[in-house]
Amino acid sequence: MSQGAPCEKQVIGPKDMLLRRVPYLDPRYVKDDGTVSSFAFSLRKRNGVKEEGLSVDVEHMTTYARSILRAADFRLYSLVTEDVRGLKLSVCHDPCPKEDTENVAHALISGTIGKPSDCTDAANTFKDAPVTINERLAKCLARASRRVNYPDRT
Repeated sequence: MSQGAPCEKQVIGPKDMLLRRVPYLDPRYVKDDGTVSSFAFSLRKRNGVKEEGLSVDVEHMTTYARSILRAADFRLYSLVTEDVRGLKLSVCHDPCPKEDTENVAHALISGTIGKPSDCTDAANTFKDAPVTINERLAKCLARASRRVNYPDRT
């Protein structure tokens, strides 16, 4: 786990692993073979407002137990930051969001819409950068992800 002041933004390196918490009992999220579906990387509506980015945790800033929260209901899937940026999406450290003010590892994956104004990630500054995460990008993220063997279950 990284040291530093709580809620202080840090640079997310290209080799950093990103953890996405996925409800594994819902077949929309996890397929029968255990691979994650694109639905797990699709933007949702919360309280009538569409998300602008995907919440993830930066692995080296947290623990699996902290990231998964409820192992009975969720599984973790990991992505390499450079794979996400290769899709011209931004990965921005967004510690201590209002939904979870204790989460110093929180980060957002976003297109040009939803990118925090103070994010210095240049991945989506290209002319043809995606505006938002669409179905094609959600499929690419799902294919690039790998299940984290935590907790030790099949």
